Order: sequence, then structure tokens, then C-alpha cells
Amino acid sequence: MVFNVFIDVNVFLDYFLNRNDFTNATAILKAAKEKRICAFTSISAFQSVSYFLQKYRGTQISKQLLNALLSPITLIESDTKIVVQSLNSPINDIEDAIHYFTALKHKMDYLITNDMDFLKLNGTALNIKTPADFLQLLQP
Repeated sequence: MVFNVFIDVNVFLDYFLNRNDFTNATAILKAAKEKRICAFTSISAFQSVSYFLQKYRGTQISKQLLNALLSPITLIESDTKIVVQSLNSPINDIEDAIHYFTALKHKMDYLITNDMDFLKLNGTALNIKTPADFLQLLQP
């Protein structure tokens, strides 16, 4: 079974900026490229990644990297209903709430993140995993 997964900002930043969980982030993006998973992220997450990538890598390199990212990753949208739902939810981090409800709307099987506060929402209406934990699910 191929899972639909929403990838959070920090996973992309770990990959692009060679941060603490680079190896697992690389494996997640490789699985997307190989079509072992169907990978999605929101336009707002893409914008956040672009901001940090441009800050640390410059405009030209950022454009090249982000353009390549659009091949294995599909961008999905939020709407006013999702934003209102997020603002009225008990989730304190508004950005996380928007990503959470966007992933729910688009029927994601998993949301992949390294955000410890976000991970506390696992077991609600959405399965939330670290890259390492998700990769264990992909093992034969």
C-alpha cells in the first residue's frame, strides 16, 4: 500500500540545510521520488521552506532546489474554513493547526514531522510520526 503523507516544514529544512535529522529526511524524500509514498505539503509550508532556504542558500540555489522539490511533492491548499477551524481548535501553534487540518481535509494517512509539540497530536484524527518512525512502517 502506498501511503499519502503530508511532510512538515522541519523535514524539508533538515534535508536542505543538512540539519540534525538529515539522513531520515533524505530517506523520506527518496521514498517520494521512488513513488513508494505519495508526498504532499501545503503551499504555506512550501513558502516557509523557501524563506529559510533563501536566507541560508541564496536566491538562485533556492529556486533550483525548490523547483526540483516540486517533482516528487504535490502542493495542496488550505482554505478559509481550515483557517477558521484552526483558529478555533485547541491546538496552540496556529501554523501546526493549519497543517493538521489541511492534512485531514486531503485525507492524508500520515503527517511526518520532527516538531515535538506537533507529535503530541498523534493518535487524534491523524497519524503523526517522526521521519524515523514513519520509515519503520515502510520496511518490508
